Amino acid sequence: MMKSRVNYKNIECISVSIRCIQQRIFQPRISLGKHRT
Repeated sequence: MMKSRVNYKNIECISVSIRCIQQRIFQPRISLGKHRT
């Protein structure tokens, strides 16, 4: 069960990373704005 939970968290982390990368590629201006803020 613990291993399953870790796997699930890992998958979620990866999905967030992919989303972040996509946002940076497709909307770099928004990323810069957020960083400035």
